This record gives sequence, structure tokens and C-alpha cells, in this order.
Amino acid sequence: MISTTPVLWDICYRYTSKSKKGDRLFESLARNLFHSVGHKILECHRPFILSTHVLITRLLATWMKWSTKKIPLYHISTDFKLHRLAIHPQVSGYFLSGLEPVSSHMGVPSSYHSYGIPIEYSTGRLANKEMVKERLGLPKGKLIIMIAGGGEGIARYEEIIHAFKHMSQVHILCFTGMNQRVSLKLKHVGDSQNVKVIPFTNEFSTYVGVSDILVTKAGGLTLAHAITETTPIVIYQPLPGQEWENALLLHEKKAAILALNKVQLHKAIHTLLFNQKERSAYLKQANVLGKPNATNHIIQQIILETHGHEPLCAHVDAEPIAEYL
Repeated sequence: MISTTPVLWDICYRYTSKSKKGDRLFESLARNLFHSVGHKILECHRPFILSTHVLITRLLATWMKWSTKKIPLYHISTDFKLHRLAIHPQVSGYFLSGLEPVSSHMGVPSSYHSYGIPIEYSTGRLANKEMVKERLGLPKGKLIIMIAGGGEGIARYEEIIHAFKHMSQVHILCFTGMNQRVSLKLKHVGDSQNVKVIPFTNEFSTYVGVSDILVTKAGGLTLAHAITETTPIVIYQPLPGQEWENALLLHEKKAAILALNKVQLHKAIHTLLFNQKERSAYLKQANVLGKPNATNHIIQQIILETHGHEPLCAHVDAEPIAEYL
């Protein structure tokens, strides 16, 4: 839906954020979707569940109302704002970005922690950037421009590349996630334009750290990497829904530049690359917001609260955090 008809997703996102009329749908969906998964969960000795997607959290919470076994369920936010659907009495605790204060009218229980969005540890964070660039095979003496489209590889890569085409001093990295179709398409676009296509990689955070600028559509995890690594951010035409909210929050806090068209994109890129005063100002604001130890804090809190429990036996989440446990 997001890749083909984003306007429809925007309507669904906004409607469910304000109205409870659609909640009955989750009752029926939960009964059907988690019939088989539920048995796998109950087979674990003492399971606990981590969810990073509001829809999955709501479905699991709804299903757990009928479960005879008490299972700790935690919602880990990977966007900067908390959506209403994730708020449910069956959720044991919330781990939030901390960028937006939690108001009492939202109905969030007292068991929440504003530790930040969890990202993997960057091996290049404390290292010499030039040495890291050499290890990654990046050219010396070039400005590294990173274009990130999230795990789905959704970004206006060709438009962004076009904005750099007259700049001989840049080297462009296109991160396409799991989207093989986009990867193949871009490989035919850019060899002569100093463009390198990189599919899913475990060193994403390291690449962010050595880049001179990041251009992205405003996925929460990508933005969390950037403000943690203090890499200047240009948000270009964010997707509707949670990504638009992410973009507005960082833009309002002057930690990123939001570009809605090609003219604004070109201006934003030049500002963050060549205007040192402006660049420093945005980096300073990003540094205030960055929470590099979020993953560690979340893990320690979960261990503290679920002593004696075992991780979930079946993967039911869109972006599991199990790799950190």
C-alpha cells in the first residue's frame, strides 16, 4: 500500500490515529492471524514479545486478551511519534523516542521509557573516518553523499542523483535495502556519474557515520542513525503517515532540512555541504536529539522486567530486535 498507493495509507494512518471505529477490525483479524502463531508462543516456557510495528502491537494485544497465559508484550517505537493503535491495556511497557512528550490524554500507562529509537552499534563511531572510508572502499578526497530508502528501497533516487550531477567532487551511495528491482535499475543509471548501489548491509550505521550528508525519505530508523552519528540530514518528499510526522518533528527542531521539491532539495544539499555555519547549527541540534545508547538501555530494562522469561519462539514482527538479545 505504501509503495503503490501512499495516499490510501495516509488516510488509514490518520483515521486510526483519531478514531476507535476501526478497532473492531483488529478483533477479527487477531482471531484469524494469530490462531497458529499463538500456539507457538504458548509452547515457550516463559515467553515475552517485542513488537516494533503499531499494527502488530495492536493485533498481539488484542489476541492476548483471550490468552490464558500472561505474556509480557513490549512496544518499541521505531518512529518519533507514538500512534494510538499501539496503546492498549495488554501492552506491558513502551519504549519511545523521547522527541515528543507523552500527554496524559493519550492513555499511555506509566510504564514507558523515553530511551530513543534502537539502532545497531556502529564500529566506525569512534574510529578515524578516513581509515573507515578506506576499509569500505570509498574514494579519497570525495564528498560522500548517502541516499537511503529504508528496507523497502523506496526513495526518489534518480531525482536526487540528478541534483548532484554537476558536482564532480561527490561520490553517491544509493542504499536500496531489499529492493532488487531498484538496485538493478540504478546500476544502469550511474556508473559514469560516480554512483555506487549498495543493497541491504549490516554496516549501514558505519556508512552513515562516514557520509558527509544523508538524503532520505524520513524512516525513523534511518533518521535515528543519522542524528546519532551527527550526519547532516536532508529529508526529501517523505512518505505520508508516520514518515511525514518524523520529518516535521526533526524539521521543527532544526535537526534536518525538509525539501518538498527539486529546487528546495538542491538548495538544502548545497547549504549542508558548503555553508559551514548552517551545517554546524544543524549538527548541534541533531547531537542534542541523538541517543546512541538506546538499544543498550532497552535491553537492560527488558532483562530487568522479564527475569526468567525466554525470547519469543516465533518471529511475528516486521523488524525484530532479537538480534540484540
